[in-house]
Amino acid sequence: MNCPVCSGPAVASGPTGSDRRLETTSRTFHWSACRSCGCLFLDPMPQKHQLAAFYPPEYWWKSSRSPLPRLEGFYRRIVLADHVRVIMSAARKLNRGNSRPRLLEIGCGAGALLRLLKNRGFEVAGVDSSHGAAEIASVENGVSVVTGYLQDAGFPAGSFDIVALFHVVEHLTDPHDLLREIHRILSPSGRLLLQAPNLASWQARLFGARWCGLDVPRHVINYSESALRRLLNDSSFSIRRIRHFNLRDNAAAAASSLFPSLDPIRRRNIANESAASALLRSLLYFAVVVLAQPFALLEAAARAGGTVMIEAEPSPNPQSAIRNPQSPLVSVIVVNFNRRELLRSCLESLWAQTYSNYEVIVVDNGSHDGSVEFLKSIAAPKLRIVELPMNRGFAGGCNAGIQKAVGRYVATLNNDAEAHPRWLEEMVGVMESDPAAGMCASKILFQSDRSRIDKVGHLMYWDGLNHGRGSGETDDGQYEAPDEVLFPDGAAALYRRQMLDEIGLFDERFFAYGDDADLGLRGRLAGWSCRYAPAAVAYHARSATAGEFSSLKAFLIERNRLFVAVKTLPLPLLIVSPFLTALRFAFHAYGALFRIGSSGRFAAGSSRCRLLLAILRAYWSGMKHLPGMWRSRRKIRSAARLRDSELVWLLWKHRIKLRTLTLGS
Repeated sequence: MNCPVCSGPAVASGPTGSDRRLETTSRTFHWSACRSCGCLFLDPMPQKHQLAAFYPPEYWWKSSRSPLPRLEGFYRRIVLADHVRVIMSAARKLNRGNSRPRLLEIGCGAGALLRLLKNRGFEVAGVDSSHGAAEIASVENGVSVVTGYLQDAGFPAGSFDIVALFHVVEHLTDPHDLLREIHRILSPSGRLLLQAPNLASWQARLFGARWCGLDVPRHVINYSESALRRLLNDSSFSIRRIRHFNLRDNAAAAASSLFPSLDPIRRRNIANESAASALLRSLLYFAVVVLAQPFALLEAAARAGGTVMIEAEPSPNPQSAIRNPQSPLVSVIVVNFNRRELLRSCLESLWAQTYSNYEVIVVDNGSHDGSVEFLKSIAAPKLRIVELPMNRGFAGGCNAGIQKAVGRYVATLNNDAEAHPRWLEEMVGVMESDPAAGMCASKILFQSDRSRIDKVGHLMYWDGLNHGRGSGETDDGQYEAPDEVLFPDGAAALYRRQMLDEIGLFDERFFAYGDDADLGLRGRLAGWSCRYAPAAVAYHARSATAGEFSSLKAFLIERNRLFVAVKTLPLPLLIVSPFLTALRFAFHAYGALFRIGSSGRFAAGSSRCRLLLAILRAYWSGMKHLPGMWRSRRKIRSAARLRDSELVWLLWKHRIKLRTLTLGS
C-alpha cells in the first residue's frame, strides 16, 4: 500500500512486531517504510473496527485510594505541569481580551489535564473513544467528554482557540481526516498542539523494535519530525514552534524501553500482582525515569528527542498552498547605486525567468551615472522604478521597494548579481511546499568563477558575526540537499511577505552588511524557518559597490555585528560575547600580520592603520546607537516564539569555527 501520510511509495522492509506490551492479540504485524516522508506504518493497515480490541480497559489510567495508583497519580500531576506550561504559552499568544480560552483535548482519557486547565480558567471539553474513560473524567475530574470520534461530535466551526492532540495521531489510520476537522473547528488565530513519539529520536534508534514508542499494534503510523511537518503542511497548518523535550514522556519512554517489565501500562494488565511487588516495581520505575532525564535532555538538545511537540496554526487558505493552481506573485527588489553597467545583465537575467508571475522593482539610491535614464529607456511591463533622492543603503533601498511591492513573496537580488532562469521558480516551489518557511536561500556562485561558491546560506560565530556557508569552496555537489539553513544572504533571497509584515522590514540603521543577518534572526526568533533551494542559482560579482576589502566594508561589518548581537543574541551569550570577540580579534591580528585569511586580504587591500581606525570607528558608532538597539531588543524579545535554548541550539547547529572564519582553514 502507499503511504497514508504523503501517498508516496513504500518499502515493505520494516520490522515485524507483536503486542508484547498488553498481549491483546497473538498476531504478528508488519511495518512498511515510506520512501518519501520516512514514516513507518502497519501494512496491511488494521480497519477502524478492529482497533478497539487492542485497547483493554486497563489501557486508561484511573485513580484509586490504594497507595500505588495514588503514587502514580501524584507523579502524573507533577509531569502534566509541563503540558500545562506549553498550553499556557500558546494561550498567551491568542487575541482573546478578557475572554476565557476555549480548549479541546482529543484523546483526553480520564481528563486529568483538562481538570488542571479548568482550574486555571480555561473553558475545556474533551473527546475520547473510551466510554469508561469519559465516565471517570466526568465523575472524578468534573469535565465534559464526548465519547467517540471528533468527526462525529458536531462542534460548530471556530469553536475552539486551542486543540490539544497529545499522543493521538500515531493511533489514527487516516490522520488527514481528523486534521481537516480540527482545521474547521479552530478559530482563525487558534493553535493546534500536537505531540507524538519521534521515530528519528536517539532512543528509537537505540532500542529499535524494542522501543516502546512503536507500541504495536496501537501505533498504526509512527512519525519522524519531518513526516509530521509534511502531514501538517498538507493539511493546511503553518508550523510556529517545535520542541523535542517533554518532562512526562521522553524519559518515561526510554525507561519503558529499557525495562519493559516496569512499564506502568503493561503492569496494569498483570493479574494477582502482590502489593509489595507492585510498590517495588513502581519505585524502581520512577527511579529509572529520573536517571533517564539527562539522556532525554541530551537527545532533545540534539533535536532528536523521544517525542516531538509541534505548535501550529491554521493557514488562511483552507487548501494547501502547493495545490493552488494560481502561481503567487513575487516582487523582486533590485537596489542600485551608480552601477548602470551592472544593471543590464542583472535585469536581463530576470526577464529570462521561467516563472511568469513576478514584478521587478528597481530602487535607485540617488545615482548620478545615468542609471535612472537607462531604466526609463527599458520597455518592460514588469518593471517599476523607485527613485530616491539620496543613498539610503541596501536596507533603506529594499524597504522602499518592499513598501511598493504587492507580491505574496519578496525576492531581493543585488545589482551585481545574475539569476539563473529557474531561480524564482525553484525558490517559490520550496516556499509553497512549506508554509512554516519565512525565508529561502539561494545557491550563490561567484560571477567570475561559476564553479566556486560565494555562499549557500549563512553560518554564525558566537559573537554575532556571520559568514557565508561554503564560501570559497569548489561546487562539487556537496550542497545539493534542500536543507534548512540559518538565514539567507540578501544578495539573492526570497522572503514571505507575511513574515515581513509580522517582524518588520530591514533595519535601516545598518545601511549595508549584516542587515540580512538581523532580519533573518528576527524571523527565526518569531518562529519562522529558513529553507535552502539548491537549484535556485545566482551568480554574484561580490562587493562591486562597496569594494571587497575596503575600510568602509570593515567598518560596516564590525559595527553591524555589534547591532546584531545586541538585538538578537540570548543575554548569557551577549554577556560573554566581548571575550569571544577578543579571541576573534587575536586570530584576525595573526592573519593580518602574516597576510592569512580574510584579515590578511583586508590588510593587503588597505593599510593596517586604516583597518584599525575603521574598527575603532565601528565601536564608537555602535556605542552611540546602543540605547536604540537595546530598545529594539526588548521589542523583539517580547514577541519571540523561540526560547533562548532553542536559539542557542540553532546557532550551534549553524556555527562556524573561529579558525575558518578568520584564517580560512
